[in-house]
Amino acid sequence: MIPAMEEEKYPRSFATAVNSVSGVLGVMIPPSVPLILYGASGMVSITDLFLAGVIPGLLVCAAFMVTSCIICRRNGYGVIHEKSSWKIRIKALWEAKYAVMVPIIVLGFIYAGICTPTEAGAIACGYALFVETFVTRSMNLRLLYRIMSSSLHTLSMIFLMIITAGAMGTFLQLHSMDRFIIDFVHSMTSSPAVFMAMMLVLFFIIGTFMDCAATILILAPLLVPLAKSFGIHPVQFGIFMLVSLSLGFLTPPVGVNLFVGCSLSGLPLMVLSRAVYPYILAMVVVLLCIMYIPAISLFLL
Repeated sequence: MIPAMEEEKYPRSFATAVNSVSGVLGVMIPPSVPLILYGASGMVSITDLFLAGVIPGLLVCAAFMVTSCIICRRNGYGVIHEKSSWKIRIKALWEAKYAVMVPIIVLGFIYAGICTPTEAGAIACGYALFVETFVTRSMNLRLLYRIMSSSLHTLSMIFLMIITAGAMGTFLQLHSMDRFIIDFVHSMTSSPAVFMAMMLVLFFIIGTFMDCAATILILAPLLVPLAKSFGIHPVQFGIFMLVSLSLGFLTPPVGVNLFVGCSLSGLPLMVLSRAVYPYILAMVVVLLCIMYIPAISLFLL
């Protein structure tokens, strides 16, 4: 996408920033692995989390779009083309029909209550395997082996992290660490608004130095009971936690998206960090809305 945007007269720094920040949306809009990890470790309904993540994810997306529009208009970036005709749009959609059906199957089956998120994922995998093998005929045994090997490699890392974080969480709970944290925080404040502000600072600092999934697995079992004690819905707290930690993808030293963007574009880290700064501000604005307007997360439940 970066070379394609450069051909359309967008600077490399802007093109890389847009692609880097857009990657953050993947963990917000369901199906989202971090939401599944939060639901499993915090004993919260994953289906409710998927529903709750739609509006906040779309709001962050809209904030990124508005930010991009302002930057482009102010600096004169890009070439303005005529809009595509409906004939071309429908043709493009038809060509992508098999791929489009995958998220429709996953989200449709989950939201319709037909099956669980895990079962919906398995059905989507079966559908993809059937289409690739018998319809498009692009699947062969060598490619299937590579896919299975890659999936096993990814799952092994995730489950190793889950086992380690789960053991640590169990250890802390056995020593009543969750009760200690609840009493300690309540001794500092009794206001839900102040508590959420404290959590925002905590998540921003932790997200800067730790991986999002590991942080969720370690902290969710401890912080979900704390949030409930302040009268905060665990689903709203989960979305707030995820969006807060997602800022860490865009901030050094563990800004994964930044390092990937730099490796692909050849830009220095400081140049890309300055380019994503307006998007971070836009994301913080949406995050404040999620913090203090519960309906944004709970409207679809």
